[in-house]
Amino acid sequence: MRRTEANALALSDRIEAKHAAAAAEAARVGAEERRLKFKQMQLAAGEAVVEEKRFRELRDGKRRDCEHRQVSSLQQAQADDVNAAKLAAARRRVIGLHQQQHTTLQRQYDKQLASAAQQATLESTALLSTKQKAAARRRQQEDAQRTQHATSAYRPFSGGHTTMQARLQALAAGQEL
Repeated sequence: MRRTEANALALSDRIEAKHAAAAAEAARVGAEERRLKFKQMQLAAGEAVVEEKRFRELRDGKRRDCEHRQVSSLQQAQADDVNAAKLAAARRRVIGLHQQQHTTLQRQYDKQLASAAQQATLESTALLSTKQKAAARRRQQEDAQRTQHATSAYRPFSGGHTTMQARLQALAAGQEL
């Protein structure tokens, strides 16, 4: 954007310089022509005629100068309008690019955020699944231990008369009495 503005300013400066040079040259040429005509009139006619003609020429010169300034002003205004339109178009382009970049960045951020949320959900689900499996294994182990304990736990002696020592020896040997 700065480059476009700099180009526009440089172009405007060049146009103004050309207009100033052309106006100076036209003024110099016009002054020279008026001076030469004035000398010719002085030599050719009397003082009153010369004065009247001089006044007419000055008036005509002022009119031409005014017309020239109007034309120059109009041309400068048109050039300024063209430059302003170019600058406005460049600004709109830059704003459009900024909006596109912002939209793209926002979409990327939303995608990353959705991906992170999905990853967190997957990790949470995996952790929950692992915990549930561990709890199920623990319950199975506890059930197996209860079952084993229930089968190997002390049972009152159901046989005949034996001594306590005989019972303990049988238990140590893994036999049931």
